[in-house]
Amino acid sequence: MLSGGMTLPSDTTSAPIGPKRDARWVFLGPHGLRAGWGILLFLLLLGAAQFAVVMSLSATGLSSDDLHRDPQSALGTITALAPGVAAVILATLGIALIERRPARDYGLGLKGFWVRFGLGLAVGVGLLAALVGALAALGALKFDAAVLQGGEAWRQGALWAVACLMIGAVEELVMRGYLLAKLTRSLGFRWAAIITSLLFAAAHLTNVGESIVGLVSVLLVGLVLAYSVARTGSLWWAVGFHGAWNWGQSYLFGVGDSGFQSKGTLFTSHPAGPAWLSGGTTGPEGSVLVILILALAGLIVWRLPASPEASQD
Repeated sequence: MLSGGMTLPSDTTSAPIGPKRDARWVFLGPHGLRAGWGILLFLLLLGAAQFAVVMSLSATGLSSDDLHRDPQSALGTITALAPGVAAVILATLGIALIERRPARDYGLGLKGFWVRFGLGLAVGVGLLAALVGALAALGALKFDAAVLQGGEAWRQGALWAVACLMIGAVEELVMRGYLLAKLTRSLGFRWAAIITSLLFAAAHLTNVGESIVGLVSVLLVGLVLAYSVARTGSLWWAVGFHGAWNWGQSYLFGVGDSGFQSKGTLFTSHPAGPAWLSGGTTGPEGSVLVILILALAGLIVWRLPASPEASQD
């Protein structure tokens, strides 16, 4: 008995030290599924959706060889990407359903779609044109005669627009959709942006004709696009920018796109002079001038009106 009249417990070691944890703690955190489990589940859903889509196409008589028959053409790119587009959309909607979160939490909110998407398109093709124009003015890029004319030019331009938007949609959904959102909730936006941008650059390592400067530019554009998601609260500006930038390279100017050379371009061109300036086989993304262009892109994103969706958990 203490002087104040309080009796000490007979066995002090039995007093609770903290909140009791059960098996759910391993899988669940303050924001739902822990990052590791959530990302693993997303990848499993992505693989399952891809398998289901490919099997469905096989049932109609389309084989994998049919889908990847002509990857350098616009139509070949579209057919090759179609299963991936369907799979990543299904996987993203599936993980949103499992985590009981709206699709807008992963950048798919439709509010302000046309404005954000349109701005992304305009900035993407405009900055790519500025980069190509600077290279041409410096003699680092030489243009040949126009390859396509009339109706075929319009047809190929439309097909490449679809193909490039599909590329942008797939890569943005994979890198800056669920993955960026999940890592942001667990590690904060800064680390989430760095990790996803490093993964984005790593995905380009096997590109034939890629260079060190080109990989650095991929890393930097990943940071800019991640920032656009944080700023606008959606993927649409990033998808528009990504698609328009690729369209300008793959169709409009006929330059290399991370080492990839497409068919059915409006113009043909070839680099001239040192690769560090012209970009060499990588294309304009391999030129040191791209760093200035991407810095300008980051400044434009900073000036975009912030969306209330960007502040949501």
